[in-house]
Amino acid sequence: METGDHLAAAILLHPGQPAQALVWDERYGWRTATSRRHPIGKDGTPEGEGIRYLSTDLQPKPADVLAALADGRRGRKGPQQRQQNDYAKRIPWRYAGGN
Repeated sequence: METGDHLAAAILLHPGQPAQALVWDERYGWRTATSRRHPIGKDGTPEGEGIRYLSTDLQPKPADVLAALADGRRGRKGPQQRQQNDYAKRIPWRYAGGN
């Protein structure tokens, strides 16, 4: 991986759910996405109508993420970037400069 790269994964949700997809991004944690076609996005920090940041925990309880998804009042509209040190402690191979 190159400097500035980051890991992200998307889970597409069934139609009728509160969001098109859930995205986990190593920089910000769990958030909603407004696009099923490109849920992770291409440039910058995803913000705007329909995007909510649900949890910054590395391993939140699934029930907590689902409860935040179902309750439109929960979550933040903007990201809260996590400290790299949090990941370096748990995933040392990712930040050791290796593959």
